[in-house]
Amino acid sequence: TVNIYSSHGKICIQPTGDDWTGAKTQIDIFDLTGNLIIKADAEAIYSGEIREFEVKSSGIYIVEIIKGTKRFTKKIVIAK
Repeated sequence: TVNIYSSHGKICIQPTGDDWTGAKTQIDIFDLTGNLIIKADAEAIYSGEIREFEVKSSGIYIVEIIKGTKRFTKKIVIAK
């Protein structure tokens, strides 16, 4: 499981399960029109670790996390 939430205008990603721990992971953040806003290839993410991503404006974003064949996607609203 992965917690994705907003805090102070940032998108925060926190893995909570061991199935994401220590694995090379790709994090993509899209705006609502489908434009790729942020692409991050993390060497490894760990359970409990929080990654923060700054977005330029308020809006609705789609966060996609990929590890091998596993994929997690969530919509999030950012209000600045």
